[in-house]
Amino acid sequence: MRRWLAQYDAEQTGQAGIGKALTSEQQRIRELERDNQRLREDVSILKKHRPSSPGN
Repeated sequence: MRRWLAQYDAEQTGQAGIGKALTSEQQRIRELERDNQRLREDVSILKKHRPSSPGN
């Protein structure tokens, strides 16, 4: 269990397993996943109805 938790923590912080470097493809995928999440959050914020918007 401890090994699994350590591996999970390493993956979440962007570290590869012990002694393993991320490939360029893995780095690119992580970068795109972060960008995707950020954009989803932006869209969610923009979709929220603001009291000052027309149509009230």
